[in-house]
Amino acid sequence: MSGHIANHSSYLSDEFLISCGTVTLDIKANKVLLVRVRKVTDAGPIYETILPRSPKLRREPCKAAALRATFEQTGVQVQPLPAGHFTLAADPQSRQRSQEGLLTEPIGIIQTIFEDGIEIIFFYVAWADSTIPHIQMVWPEGVDFQPSWQDLDDANYFLSRGYERRMLEEAMRAVVRALRLVTNALMPA
Repeated sequence: MSGHIANHSSYLSDEFLISCGTVTLDIKANKVLLVRVRKVTDAGPIYETILPRSPKLRREPCKAAALRATFEQTGVQVQPLPAGHFTLAADPQSRQRSQEGLLTEPIGIIQTIFEDGIEIIFFYVAWADSTIPHIQMVWPEGVDFQPSWQDLDDANYFLSRGYERRMLEEAMRAVVRALRLVTNALMPA
């Protein structure tokens, strides 16, 4: 990062929450795994369709948290999908930044500021087979997660939050870049 600092804030450990989730794709079927969440409130049920995610557990690596969260909310076992994306993290060998590569690093983050703190959600690209039935999960009373595989062309319509649409769109672009990187490596010009 370079340039002028636009904004600066600090949070102590009891003022922030790290959550992790996935953009899970079935590339062969052209589908994405979404979760319809039903929460029961005093005013009645509230429905949202989101990407799967949940808070990270203590001492749990972020990528493992993302895979666990996806399974707990959907009953679908997912695996990290190396995607072609850019990162500001330095390459361990060249020490160069902003390099495109096949990575299983976070594709992006979402930051939500609350009155009493902040939540940062790290999203990873993952894959699963949409033809394998999900395992029926049991959730806390008052919460219901309904997993669904949606066609990639229609998925943005289903997602309730615009900032999650951005994660989905970048994950799709990263998969296309990954295919190009692999093709170029196998068949150099």
